[in-house]
Order: sequence, then C-alpha cells, then structure tokens
Amino acid sequence: MNNKNIQYFLTVANEHSISTAAQKLYITQPSLSQAIKRIEDYVGVPLFKRTTNGLQLTNTGEQFYSTAMQTEKIWQNFSLNLSAPDTLKEGTLSFGITMQLGLKVLPDILIRFHQKFPKVNCNVHDAAHTQLEKEMMDGSLDLAITHIQHHQEHPTLSYDTFFRDPFVIISSPERDFSDIPGIITTGPHGPEIDIRGLKGEKFIYTKRNNQTRRIIDATLARGSILKPEEYLVNNQFQTIQALVSANLGIGIIPRSYLVPSIQVNIYNIPEEYEAYWDSCIITRKNYTLNSLERSFVQISKDICIAKCT
Repeated sequence: MNNKNIQYFLTVANEHSISTAAQKLYITQPSLSQAIKRIEDYVGVPLFKRTTNGLQLTNTGEQFYSTAMQTEKIWQNFSLNLSAPDTLKEGTLSFGITMQLGLKVLPDILIRFHQKFPKVNCNVHDAAHTQLEKEMMDGSLDLAITHIQHHQEHPTLSYDTFFRDPFVIISSPERDFSDIPGIITTGPHGPEIDIRGLKGEKFIYTKRNNQTRRIIDATLARGSILKPEEYLVNNQFQTIQALVSANLGIGIIPRSYLVPSIQVNIYNIPEEYEAYWDSCIITRKNYTLNSLERSFVQISKDICIAKCT
C-alpha cells in the first residue's frame, strides 16, 4: 500500500465512477480497476458496491476512506505541529467560503490570520455551498466556511456549527400588513408574521437551486404557500433589501445580512417554520486539525460572530 494507491481509492470514492476517476487521474480504466482490486485484496473485503447512483462505499470502505484522508495530511500535520513559534510556520492553507459570507467577513479573517502567520499562504475559493462540499470531499480544500441546515449534512464531512442566523420577512415601510387581520403577533424577539397570511404577495427571491432558495421554499411550504408569486429574482441580499424598500415586493433574507441604512420593516418568523441556517466550519470526518488549521478556525469563528451579531 502506497500513496498512489490511496490517491486512486480516494478519487474513485469521490467520483463514484471508475471511468471518471481514470480520466481525472490520467490513467486507463483497466489499470485503475486493477489497482482498486489490489487494494480490496490487501484489505480483504470489498470497499465499493455498485448502485444505481454509481459506486458507493461499503461500511468498511467508509472507514478506509477516513483513514486514507488522514494519511494524506499526516506529514503536513507533523510539520505544522512542531514547536516552532507561529510566526515561523510556513505552508499553504486551502479553504473555501460562500460568496455572500466572503463579502462580509473574508478581508478581516485574512488580515488577522496573516498577522499571526505571515509566512503561510492562503488559497481561497469562493463558491456555492454544494460546490464547496464537493471540493472538500475530493481533497481540493482543507476546510470550508459556509452556512448549513442540520438535515443537509453529508455523511463523509463534519460540520462545526457556531452561530444560528434566523431568516426574516422584510417589507417596504409602505407595506405594514395592517390590512390582514391577525397576521402580525408579538413574539419573544419582536413582531412575528404568520407565513400563511402571505399568500398572494409578490416575492423578491434568490435564484433557484441554491441553499438560500431551498430554505425559503421550505419555509413557505410549511405555511402552505407552494407556488408563491416570483416577482423578481436576485442573488444579492443587499439588492433584494433595496428592491423591497422600494415597495417592489417582499423578501426573506438572513437577519445578519440586513443593511441598517436601507429602510424596511422586519418581521421574525416563528420557530416552527425552521427558517434559519447555521454558520459552520466544514472538515472531513475523523480528520484531526493541525495547529495552524485550529488557529484559522478560531479566527474565522470570532470574526463571523462579531460581524453577524
């Protein structure tokens, strides 16, 4: 068993396909199939099973995957955990961050991190949450800073959640919902709105097939709004808030992304609608962070909490 075999195994596991993995590794498909068979012979049990969704890991394969991921990083961990002062540590940290969150916190994170680790280079990739998860699984990233809901977690990744950010309904100051009896109540944290009373309203949405939109659609569905009127679509929270302020529709965005200078009415959403996401750090399951990565995680948490509360 050598490092090349581990790379072969990890690539097949992440791609769920011998042919796709072979292309990525620039080797022939028969050669890769033989290499996987040799690994399974060495372990003594099958590591993969064929399904309608491609090759999936067996229970033993899941355990082997976790061990292989840790083996890949062991030398880097060793060198970075030496007793040298932080300012003398060198290396590269590759991490991902969602685009909206990056706009809010990335400059401060990088400034503070480089003050502590001036000789460490950072490779930063901003992308959608699902893309960051994929790059975590294929080993392209060491960790990722993103938002998650608990039921969206991937079984091969670990999610260190540290801040819950509720979504809120926003409307123009000219739209106070006083014409809908009983829709506004007083909740523990201020005025709450009954989602069911929003049928027929024009919504300013984020685009389909992203995490924010999925949370919004699920929230409205819990209020029996299955086909809301999609009046305008934009992926920037600040732009959505500006459009709402101009009375072009109502919006649903995370509270921490509200811009105080843009005037809107703000309504909380009752807890039973599960309208929230959690800020989190994603790492690979059963992977032990080295000292540099632990410092980066703590810096990121501190700044995210300071910026988002």
